[in-house]
Amino acid sequence: MLDPYGESPLAALFLFQTETATQVEILIHGGDEDTGAAHTFAELSTQHVIPVYGLYPGQVNIITIEKPTTGGRAREGSRRR
Repeated sequence: MLDPYGESPLAALFLFQTETATQVEILIHGGDEDTGAAHTFAELSTQHVIPVYGLYPGQVNIITIEKPTTGGRAREGSRRR
């Protein structure tokens, strides 16, 4: 949900559940290979509230949400905002 409280237009909030407790990582894709940001949320949980800050105004923002697996990385989803 983009700007869910009408207070921060360059932010988003993702709310979702996973079947098993997992750690979530997000990647905010930048305009080129030198920009963007990544963050790993340390808490293991099935209820996830993921705040995203630093979105670019006036363009499509791509955010990838991943969760670690025992065999490597599995993409959970990617959203365009």
